[in-house]
Amino acid sequence: QIESSGVTRIAGAYYHSLFLKSDGSLWAMGYNFDGQLGDGTTTTRTSPVQIESSGVTSISAGNYHSLYVKSDGSLWAMGRRCGRDK
Repeated sequence: QIESSGVTRIAGAYYHSLFLKSDGSLWAMGYNFDGQLGDGTTTTRTSPVQIESSGVTSISAGNYHSLYVKSDGSLWAMGRRCGRDK
């Protein structure tokens, strides 16, 4: 078991996963070779790491990148070839 409650959305891709909790927090785990977890490192995470503490409404994961939308409508990208890292 990864989380006992509060998960509202999940997204998974090539060796990494994201989940969104009911408080709007964004969490990520898995391989992070291209920074796709968005934690500012390229460290692989075997346990969830919090990326945003609140305000996230939607998530998506690609092979080497991740995307999310915040409640103000802004779009954020993490990982390979995203224009800029979070």
